[in-house]
Amino acid sequence: MKDSGLNLEYREYCLSDDFPILMLTPQSARSTASYTSPHYHFHNCLEIGICYEGAHTLSFENMDYELSAGDFFIISPYSMHFLYPKQADAGNSCKYIYIKPEELLGDFYPLGLPDEIKWYKNSGVPFIFSSGNEPDMYNVLNLIIRELSLQLNRYEYTVKGLVLSLMTKLTRKLSMNCDLSVSRYQGMSQVLPALKCVNESYDKPITVSHLASICNMSSSGFRTLFTELMSETPRHYLNRIRLQKACELLYSTEKTILDISIESGFQSLSNFYRAFNDYYGIAPKEWRDAKRTIQKKNVRHSQFLPD
Repeated sequence: MKDSGLNLEYREYCLSDDFPILMLTPQSARSTASYTSPHYHFHNCLEIGICYEGAHTLSFENMDYELSAGDFFIISPYSMHFLYPKQADAGNSCKYIYIKPEELLGDFYPLGLPDEIKWYKNSGVPFIFSSGNEPDMYNVLNLIIRELSLQLNRYEYTVKGLVLSLMTKLTRKLSMNCDLSVSRYQGMSQVLPALKCVNESYDKPITVSHLASICNMSSSGFRTLFTELMSETPRHYLNRIRLQKACELLYSTEKTILDISIESGFQSLSNFYRAFNDYYGIAPKEWRDAKRTIQKKNVRHSQFLPD
């Protein structure tokens, strides 16, 4: 039976900073105080679910997706959803993994995940695959589950490598541009300080001349190289990062439009409205309302702290 949306729950998974990944089954989740009966919920982690037997329905933002044995799915953080079995005895036939990718893979990407791997952010649909069509990904996912279950000596290192492999396979499958040429990698190293600055300090005033200076380049040379590598100007890239942050805040918080515009780095509310409308073709409030097909009112907030 579909949930009415009135009992929406925010499940906050308080994962370890050193190893931010958790595996749960419905049975283990119900044993914790944080779990209530299945209904629409959202959480602060990337979720990967795998169905081993039986038929299930995944409800995601008021859309239904049918799943069967061998199917697995990926759900972005803060997306409203729930999964329920079609048979009464199939409730424990799935396993779920909750991950904070940027923290878990930090050893591989000390400057942050590449943009092409950040496909899981602000997704409007679940990513659904089957073991028949994607056997390699299915096998890697099962290896992750096995390592998390057995927890043999130094299993954390194996899990991190397997998660990196899975994320890479998913990125390729989702047609992201992973096959960059050697020359582009060399050019990227030149503008890397600028990318790092934008991603860490987007909420502060940033000029193109400042970005050029920290890359030890002239403004014109920096602008030309950056545009060639990123297929957009430095200013457009900065605005895009700010708008992505604004969307995250619009979608996952109750902050005012003004507060979000300031926190996202826009110097005035009018500039924020103009940039948002130019990029998305809609006002921020309308975007928020459209994304929230289920309004986040009277939300239950529960925390889960793994042992």
